[in-house]
Amino acid sequence: MPEATGLSWYVRGAIAIGIVGAMIFFVGGPSIVAPMPIFLVLLAWAISFLAVLVLPMIYFLSAYFGVRLRKYPAYVLALVLLVASLNIWYFTEAWSYGVKWQGDTHTHTVAILNVVSFGIVGFIAAQGAWQDSVKQAKIAHFCLFVVLSWCAFPYLGELP
Repeated sequence: MPEATGLSWYVRGAIAIGIVGAMIFFVGGPSIVAPMPIFLVLLAWAISFLAVLVLPMIYFLSAYFGVRLRKYPAYVLALVLLVASLNIWYFTEAWSYGVKWQGDTHTHTVAILNVVSFGIVGFIAAQGAWQDSVKQAKIAHFCLFVVLSWCAFPYLGELP
C-alpha cells in the first residue's frame, strides 16, 4: 500500500477525527468508551451536528500549514505539552464535579485514559522532535487530535 502523502494524509486524518468526535451523538451520556470532550458537548448544543466538523477543520489547517514550519517536530511537541498541561489543569478544577456527578469509577478511569493517551502521544512527539522526524511528528499531531476528539477535557458535570 502506498504511503499517504500530501493532502491525502490531512484529509484522511480529518475524516478519522470527525468519526471519533461523532461518537458523542451515538451515546446517551458520558461513558468510558466516549467520555465526551466538554468543548464538543458545548459546540453540539450550539451548532448541533456541525460541531463534529470543527476539530477536523482545525486539525487539517494546523497540520497543513504546520508541516511547512522549519521546526515542525518541535512545534508538535510544544502543542502536545501545552494541551496536556491544560488537560491536567482542567482535571484538577473539574475533579470534584466528576466524582459527584459521574462517580468515582468513571472519573478515575477517564483520568487514567487521559494519562495513558497523552503519555503515548507525548512519547511519539518527543521521539519525533529528538530525531527531527516529520513523519513521527505527523503521527503525533494526528494522535493528539484523536485524543482531543475522544477523551481529553471530558465532560464531568451534571447532565441536563
